Amino acid sequence: MDRCSENVVIKVCEAVKLYLDVPGLIFVLACDQSVLARGVSSSARGGAGEGRIYLEKIVQVVYRVPLPEETQVRNLIRGYARQSGTRHLIDDNVATILARGSGRNPRKIKRIINSFVLEYELDSSWRTSALGSEQLVRAVLLQQLYSSFYELLVREDAGEDPIGAFLDYVDVRDKVAEPPMDNLNDPWWEKVRRLFQAYRLMLKLPAENIANEIKRLEAELPEDFLILAQNSAFITLLRGIGDYEVRKDFRGQLIRRPLVTARVTTWPSTEWDKLSDEEFWAELAADKPIAPMANKAQDRDERPNVAINLGDAVQAAHGEGFNFGQSIARDAPPLWLEAVLARRPRMPQDLEARLLQNSALPIDVLLHGEVRQALRRGFWDALDRTKR
Repeated sequence: MDRCSENVVIKVCEAVKLYLDVPGLIFVLACDQSVLARGVSSSARGGAGEGRIYLEKIVQVVYRVPLPEETQVRNLIRGYARQSGTRHLIDDNVATILARGSGRNPRKIKRIINSFVLEYELDSSWRTSALGSEQLVRAVLLQQLYSSFYELLVREDAGEDPIGAFLDYVDVRDKVAEPPMDNLNDPWWEKVRRLFQAYRLMLKLPAENIANEIKRLEAELPEDFLILAQNSAFITLLRGIGDYEVRKDFRGQLIRRPLVTARVTTWPSTEWDKLSDEEFWAELAADKPIAPMANKAQDRDERPNVAINLGDAVQAAHGEGFNFGQSIARDAPPLWLEAVLARRPRMPQDLEARLLQNSALPIDVLLHGEVRQALRRGFWDALDRTKR
């Protein structure tokens, strides 16, 4: 109900009230109560507080579904990986990053895995380069869950080796309380020198008060370095990329061929992608399969081969695009709609990525230009109808 318009929410609540005194009749409402309270606030003639009071007259018992355990989320991730043919790429560390970085949100987990599948299928350079699909998984995780670090990584003015600089900082930080003062040839000091040189700072050795020198260095580092240096899963992810030469190739690939799927953003509200507890379990109970990646033979053999007529796919794509456009336009400010329509046929990149990632159509069908065009056309048709 929390995804319906205010008028629909009010109508449903008013209809429920008519049957509250009927013996043996029970209504179960699965919703985000805070969103519902805002929806009925106009009928309650007030704000969200009055909306809650209005709901209390209808809802006698509220049960909050507890948050899922990390084991349950890991099982969910393994199921998605099996369905998409990516289980050989999603190890324990990747699963940990997905679970924590997504806020245990099934939809976000599916989007990230779908992003990898789309990148692998649409950009052949990841299939032919020496980097391979494992490095692509790391690139997508960086883009989707650590966007500020990813943006630093693809900037050409970010230094010679930003990943190496971050890992050097992690190693330096871990021993700054007890530095090897009696051995200036220790590899730790080499990392200190390298960091100061990378950020064009003067370091005089021996540095008797090295802690103050490191604080001076930290003032020049990107702010995210200090936060991410405490994230063991992120550090393991970066170390897995490889040595200097591999990191150089990895970054060069991202600069030359940026990822074609955009990071999913949360417009118009930061709550857009957050699931309530009830929604989480609904996702678990009625799981929507994600598009498979044709990779290993055994994964292909486990999946049924369902042929889809191109004409049917185009029609289905238009419907998906139309429904997506309606969901976006329903709560969009008029000025935003005007701005987006003025850019036609260029669709906002984050919305186009979201439209592709949420599509129920298989990857091989989405590779057809007519299908992707039908998705966009459905989106624009929905916005046009909303404007009228």
